[in-house]
Amino acid sequence: MKDAMIDVPLVDADDCLRTEVARWYCEVFNDPRYFGESWTIESASHYLFDSGADDGDLETRLFAMQREGQVMGAAIACVGRVSCALTVRELPKQARNVEVLVKVRRQVEWFVPDDTVILVFRELGIVPAARNGLGNALNMIVPPIAWAEARGARFGCFWTSRVSPLYRLLHGYGIRDIFDFRDEQQAVFMGDDISTALYRLRQPLKKARRMLLERLGHERFSA
Repeated sequence: MKDAMIDVPLVDADDCLRTEVARWYCEVFNDPRYFGESWTIESASHYLFDSGADDGDLETRLFAMQREGQVMGAAIACVGRVSCALTVRELPKQARNVEVLVKVRRQVEWFVPDDTVILVFRELGIVPAARNGLGNALNMIVPPIAWAEARGARFGCFWTSRVSPLYRLLHGYGIRDIFDFRDEQQAVFMGDDISTALYRLRQPLKKARRMLLERLGHERFSA
């Protein structure tokens, strides 16, 4: 069965979709191999939806990949100016304080002025059962970036852990490390110019596999 792709404003997600996205979040972020958090369906749903509404200067959109009704991958993307889109919420839980936020913003503003419209991936991930090639990963990465570009965003960024599959993949695509949180989780903030990132991310899968294998010879990717 072909996966169904969902693309809606975060505030428009119905109760069924909210529950499925919360279940996805628990499976991805409770995984002890990478993040080892302790979410429940209820706490994840509240965190993702009830405390994540737009504030008027920020657009927040949900992208999800469903298979037989289950969310296998999802992304929550925010678009706004640097000071609006990049807040304490967009940092790792252990680094959510104003002092760290000032440092991260300063690094982002090394690449773009502070009044630039940017994309911040608030959430991004795929359940282990769907991590079977570049295709699924790119289906969750490219549409939010393309949407953000259409909304005027010039730069995209997010945090992840160096031990996560996402870090290895996007590092292979040339996405840059912007800030190292220097913590036990090995969290790092990454980012790049949207137009050049999309150029690389939209390359044919055969070419992408070859480039990734050359750049990261110890990794293997299949489409």
